[in-house]
Amino acid sequence: MHVDAAQEVVRRGHVGAKVDLPMGIYIENGYNSFWIASHMQGRADRAEMPERPIRLSVPGEVALPVGRIEASLTESLSEAALEDYRSAGRQEAYLDADRVGPVLEVRRSRPGDRFFPLGMGSPKKLHDFMVDEKVPRGERGSIPIVATSDAIAWVAGYRIDERFKVTADTKRVLLLRYWG
Repeated sequence: MHVDAAQEVVRRGHVGAKVDLPMGIYIENGYNSFWIASHMQGRADRAEMPERPIRLSVPGEVALPVGRIEASLTESLSEAALEDYRSAGRQEAYLDADRVGPVLEVRRSRPGDRFFPLGMGSPKKLHDFMVDEKVPRGERGSIPIVATSDAIAWVAGYRIDERFKVTADTKRVLLLRYWG
């Protein structure tokens, strides 16, 4: 009976579907995977971002429970390199350093967070963005958020904020690298 219920959740269950099994064990569906965990220990042993923000100086580096982020500056921007900056991979972000400012913080997501995902002209709730990107609920607390004093600049590993993108007018480029 429990095996049948578990198979049903894994095969046909929607994201977040869950079945409780004997001895405090449960199975929960994700987007492309499922978890088998104990109610006592929680679903994942994956590290999460701490509650308090961590200061990231520019240039500088910060060690996190989920990896590390490095910030470096370049003073020159050639037209040939502009397209490279716009098409950076998910583990790198190129930002307009003058728009970002000299000090950033790395933190976890907060209820009500909003940002302007690259390519969008209007803000989006960070929660909705993560749902659209199919980030499993249990992993959302592990994603570093790089922010200025009043705005999200980069959802590490996913997308920068449109307001901080590199343009032809950019004088200094801030390169952020995430090793998670």
